[in-house]
Amino acid sequence: MNKLHEAKQQFVALTNDYAPADLHITRLQSLIDELNRQIDDRVSGIMAGIENRLESEKAALDALTTNVETAKEKDQAEAIRGQPYWNEKRKLENMIEFHKLLAAKIESEKLDVEIPKSSIVEITDPAQPGEFPVKPNKP
Repeated sequence: MNKLHEAKQQFVALTNDYAPADLHITRLQSLIDELNRQIDDRVSGIMAGIENRLESEKAALDALTTNVETAKEKDQAEAIRGQPYWNEKRKLENMIEFHKLLAAKIESEKLDVEIPKSSIVEITDPAQPGEFPVKPNKP
């Protein structure tokens, strides 16, 4: 790139001093053309490398996308196949929970049966209001 820049500067300087058909001008023009061709070749090579890399990355992406879709389909099929199991497992858990609640209720009823029905407190004298008021304390 620097060579091209220098050659163009020399070309401009020499075109002021020499005619366009001069040997110096012709040499510089051919040097500039050659440098431009080399730059174009390098750019073409870089672009070809980038395109190849792009194609390989796209192929890898397509493969990953296919793997993801296959995994999704397999997962959905497994979920459909295993759904009856999970339904029965949920029923079992509900039944176990109901059993625990029922056992607690039975124990509660057993305790209620064992508690005597008669009151522990026995009333000996019924309460009656006093003959004189308690307040105000006036004789």
